[in-house]
Amino acid sequence: MNSQAQPSEKAGAPQAPLFCETQFTPLPLGEATLNKKYKVVKLGHTPLQSQQLRALGLSEFHPIIVMEKPGSSTRLIANGGARVALDISIANTITVREACNG
Repeated sequence: MNSQAQPSEKAGAPQAPLFCETQFTPLPLGEATLNKKYKVVKLGHTPLQSQQLRALGLSEFHPIIVMEKPGSSTRLIANGGARVALDISIANTITVREACNG
């Protein structure tokens, strides 16, 4: 009988899931609360909008935080080490959910 050893799992602390067990309701980024961590569910309404938002460094893979709402028409978003200012009409094309550790 030929028995092969299974490769071991990578050692280290397990990472917390980005979504909690109880999923939060998706909402437009323009309605997001200040200083909470969110996960992007959908970028833009069209493929072109999605491509343009990705060119700014936004993606569905990294959490974002609404840092401030400087005025009624803009949102300042923390995306990792970068900060991106978005017009409210563009912010509302991004759908987010609250992240677990937000």
